[in-house]
Amino acid sequence: MLKKDFYIILDADSSGPKQFILQLNEKHSIYEGHFPGQPVVPGACFLQILKELIEVIIEKKIQLLKADELKFLIPVNPLTNNRLQANVNYSIDDRQQINVIANFKQNENICFKCRATFINQ
Repeated sequence: MLKKDFYIILDADSSGPKQFILQLNEKHSIYEGHFPGQPVVPGACFLQILKELIEVIIEKKIQLLKADELKFLIPVNPLTNNRLQANVNYSIDDRQQINVIANFKQNENICFKCRATFINQ
């Protein structure tokens, strides 16, 4: 779990597509290895943050079933800007699978895009 240690939710909009404003902890120990002096948010962290945001929305624990599309478009250095906007669209199908299309932005530039399916844990 990265919430409250790697990032915090500053704001959440629950009307329509879900939107979150996040603040990254630029002093988190993960940056000591990724990469010293030039920190970059690891791609796996984007996926974990997305999972945790969906859990906030649906109030259930979930796990990743498949990721059809993961695109890491711009490296995110938390020292230059530690704010992210996460946009999450989801639907739950008749098999109770959670189908997600999401993106993360920094300064209006999309840095991560994802199309994935999660299931209840």
